[in-house]
Amino acid sequence: MAKLNIPPVTAVMSGLCILATLLSYVFPYILFDYAFVPFLAFIEPWRFLTGAFLHGGLMHIGFNVMSLIILGAELEPALRSWRFAILYLASAIGGNGAVYAWALWTNEWNVAAVGASGAIFGLFGALVVLTRAVRADPRGIIGVLVINAIVAFTAPQISWQAHLGGFLTGLILTGIWWTLYRRRQKSSRSGW
Repeated sequence: MAKLNIPPVTAVMSGLCILATLLSYVFPYILFDYAFVPFLAFIEPWRFLTGAFLHGGLMHIGFNVMSLIILGAELEPALRSWRFAILYLASAIGGNGAVYAWALWTNEWNVAAVGASGAIFGLFGALVVLTRAVRADPRGIIGVLVINAIVAFTAPQISWQAHLGGFLTGLILTGIWWTLYRRRQKSSRSGW
């Protein structure tokens, strides 16, 4: 049996998600105090990030941590740990930013969002950019994205806005990094 190698930032983010979720079971007020709620977002801006570490049930945390470990095992070594951490956190904020933007558009302010899905979809966005950049076969990642998009858009409890916001954040951020890397590579033969 092969040993599961979990990179450091992936392990820390997974551990924080598990810890925050377990604490919310012991102290239920944590969910109310730290979940992302659009009408509280600018009064309590930490919610843009803290809501991404809380989860609404065992299946929710299970799927997100499993996805994080699988994607992190591939992406963190490729991006380097510091860049992976920025990508993860920025995508979490981008996901909740999309929930906020949707509230602005629809005037639906009294909703709550929890979960690492925005950050996870940011990792998917990064994987799409890197798969395209190295001209790898994108069918596997596209298949997984389509399945997740169908689930996100058809299940009423899932915030498709957070998924989309995180995905776009990861796509844009990694696209910028890849462009800068290619420019640097053309001017000198330095590493990623």
